[in-house]
Amino acid sequence: MWKNDFEESRKYLDKAKELSPLNPDVESAESNYALHLAAFEEEKVFKLRAEADSLSGEGKFDEALAKYDEFKSKRTALSREEMIEYASIISCTKDYKRAIGIYTKLLNEQFDPIVALDRAKNYYLDQDSTRAVEELEGLNKSYPDDDDVREVLADAYVMTNKLSEAENIYRDLEKKATNEKSKHDIQQKMIYLGERYGKNKNYEKAILFIMKC
Repeated sequence: MWKNDFEESRKYLDKAKELSPLNPDVESAESNYALHLAAFEEEKVFKLRAEADSLSGEGKFDEALAKYDEFKSKRTALSREEMIEYASIISCTKDYKRAIGIYTKLLNEQFDPIVALDRAKNYYLDQDSTRAVEELEGLNKSYPDDDDVREVLADAYVMTNKLSEAENIYRDLEKKATNEKSKHDIQQKMIYLGERYGKNKNYEKAILFIMKC
């Protein structure tokens, strides 16, 4: 009956109520109409979330955030999963402090190592190297086998000029790389590490890194 043409269906229902207001079939149709309309409106709202995800996947982060803001405005409250998605898109627009605020709220409610890593990454991206290293070293102590944590920690070590600590991690990650892309990504970071050694006038190390990579 509905076919998502709720305006036309509403007209038929109103007419039916005029002709037979106490008819149980009309009352049933009214209830059915309300259920279908609510489901249709809910579907439209969640399409906004899907559109935001699609835009984010295309690298259109400002548009994705606008779409997610629209989705958020139509929800009573975002779920934890949705808040994590929201913070991720905000981070991609380079509003790192705002993303950190959301991650902090989520962590205060319930600790999650993935969310903690996301927050640490945002400290790193926001150039707060001291806080990034502090959080990443804590995560590394708790999860020593988590190579995602170790890689970001090495990046933060480079930022804070702890080059030998970064080197040890990068070398281990290079050995453990399971595909060419992962290996290439680490090698690119090691080239940058070599440049940092050069800036510190450790030219022997710098040359070794550049020749190796």
